[in-house]
Amino acid sequence: MSRSVPGSSPARRTAPGKLAKRWLFLIKANGAREILDAATLTPRAPAIADIARTAAVLVPGGKRVAVDRLTAPDAYWYEIGALPRLPILRLRFDDPARTWLQIDPATGEVLDSLDSRRRLYRWLFDLLHKWDLNLLTRHRPVWDIILWALSLLGLVTSVSGVWLGWKRLVRPASTVRSAR
Repeated sequence: MSRSVPGSSPARRTAPGKLAKRWLFLIKANGAREILDAATLTPRAPAIADIARTAAVLVPGGKRVAVDRLTAPDAYWYEIGALPRLPILRLRFDDPARTWLQIDPATGEVLDSLDSRRRLYRWLFDLLHKWDLNLLTRHRPVWDIILWALSLLGLVTSVSGVWLGWKRLVRPASTVRSAR
């Protein structure tokens, strides 16, 4: 049996899913996403309480301590050169790993999971290799200039180190003996 939804475009991708004991269809077409109740085929957005209750199953041994709704990028939810998918829900848990789940409130889809180790890695590796602070990535010309300047500084340091090392290795033997 085929049912059509009034006013909807042909689906490019349809995925069934279950959230809080209700079957839903996620329909993606032309860059837009729509959630339909599987029984009635009417639009339905999952409730935040349903998402939070269902997501708690994903963190065994953890109790939910906070639910935040992000409407702007932050230090852990960002995309270089563009805005990430917003808004999102960030659920924080008190499990030993101090897990955070980042969830799309429109679909209930888990977009990312961060534990304390991944948050530390974000600062120790990603920041030092990408310089991806929100303040910089939202102002691309400034970010590009800083990256170029730091890259040139690294190049000058590397070349001077190689030059000094080469000069030391190829010194004449008489210069080495007289220095002792």
